[in-house]
Order: sequence, then C-alpha cells, then structure tokens
Amino acid sequence: STTPDGVYAEGSTILVTVKFTEAVTVNTAGGVPQLTLNSGGIASYVSGSGSDTVVMSYTVGVGEASPDLDSVSSVALSFNGGTIRSIAKNELLDPTLPPPGALGSLGRNRALVIDTAISVPVIDTPPQNLITNATLLPISGSAESGSTVTIFDGGNSLGTTTANGVGSWSFTPIAPFVDGNHDFTATALDGVGHLSAPSAVRSITVDTVLPVAPIILAPAAGATVL
Repeated sequence: STTPDGVYAEGSTILVTVKFTEAVTVNTAGGVPQLTLNSGGIASYVSGSGSDTVVMSYTVGVGEASPDLDSVSSVALSFNGGTIRSIAKNELLDPTLPPPGALGSLGRNRALVIDTAISVPVIDTPPQNLITNATLLPISGSAESGSTVTIFDGGNSLGTTTANGVGSWSFTPIAPFVDGNHDFTATALDGVGHLSAPSAVRSITVDTVLPVAPIILAPAAGATVL
C-alpha cells in the first residue's frame, strides 16, 4: 500500500497495490476487479492497466475493523466479471495472492489498523457500594489500549488518564472527596476521535464523621439496683 502506516477510521481511503510479474491489461467492461479485505471491506480497481502494478481503492465503512489490514485469504482477488490479462500473451493472470501475513502480503508490508468504534470502558476499583472514611481513593479499570480515559463523579470531570498497552488504567483524584455518596463513571476517546458511551456506575459512600459517644440514660446516678 502507498497509504502510510497508521490507524484509520470510517470514511478513510486506503490504496492497495497488487504487483504482478508482468504488465497487464485490466478490462472493466463486465465488472470491476475487487479485493476482499479482513476488515470486512472491499478494495476496487482504480488504475494501473498497462503496467505490472494494479491500484485498488478501499473506503473504510462503518463497523469495519482490523488490527492489521490484509487480504482475507490467498484467493481474495476477484475479477468480478472483468478481466486482468497479460499484455504479452493476452492470457488471464493467476489471481492467487500471498497468504495473509506471509511475505509479499499487505499485512506484512504495511501496518494499517482499521478502527471504526470504541468499546465502553470498565471501572474495576474501588469496590462497588464501598463505605469508607478515606477521602482519596485510586480509581482503576480497563479501556481500549492507548485511549484517553476521563473519569467523572456524577456530572463533574475528575480528570483524565491513558490506558496502557494492555488496556489498564488508574487514576487518583487530586481533590479529596466530601462526605456522602459518589457515583463514578468513565468514558474513553481513541486516537481517531471515537468517544465511548459512559461506563457502568461505580458507587461509594465517604463517611468521615465519628459516631456520637453513647449516653447512659438509666439507671440514674446513685440509684440502688435491686
């Protein structure tokens, strides 16, 4: 591919090149040759007839995803009613491709990530319905690797952190929690602008008020108990 390595969202265009061992003529009168990709999308022929390199264009669709874009198999190239013929011999070319991930494959030659959605983050700690006298507690959980996680207490943002390479994140607020109930949620934002829905609510209660000393009401002072 001539498209640079990177992460691509829906609407992005990626050019995929298929190089043959000799110059070819592409005839699209009966249909446009296509390449089925492991993201669930399809690249269609756009140029290259008369040379040994055919260029195909892929527009990323909603819901498509791949951690490393590649052809779906070694037989993913389809003439689709058109033809790709050798100029020298006027014979149909063998459409067999290198297997996905093998030498000469798209996945081996480029690092193209297709990302059209982001998962909802999870808050793992503190424990649900915790009652504590601690006014500062770490909040941690999981989210899409590399995403920016924003933590909320009710409708108020407490701050942000970044999920590490395995998707773990941890955050300790700066301002102490006041006494009362606290309902924490988190959202995640990935590198191509996908914002997740809020996580499930994680609730705690902060109680720093000491109990009132007990009072003895009876028997009265000095009374004799029989």
